[in-house]
Amino acid sequence: MIEIRLDKSAGIRNISLLYEEMKKKVQRGEDIRIDFSELESLDLSMIQLLISARKSLRLSGKKMLFSNVSEVVKNQMKMTGIIRQEDRAQ
Repeated sequence: MIEIRLDKSAGIRNISLLYEEMKKKVQRGEDIRIDFSELESLDLSMIQLLISARKSLRLSGKKMLFSNVSEVVKNQMKMTGIIRQEDRAQ
């Protein structure tokens, strides 16, 4: 399993770097765990990136897992469809 740790600056200002990192890791064909411990909220660019990466992983039979998700981020993820009510985001 590949781990990606998002820092508190993850967002529109560095989304192209995050996109390239995520793209390379998705192409490795392994499950991905994203650590949200430093991220306080999601902006639209991060939401789009997570939705796209998760879709690519699902098409290849892999999973995207989330860890250390704050309640604010968890609620944003539920509202945008990144996670469903029954999904686990710890």
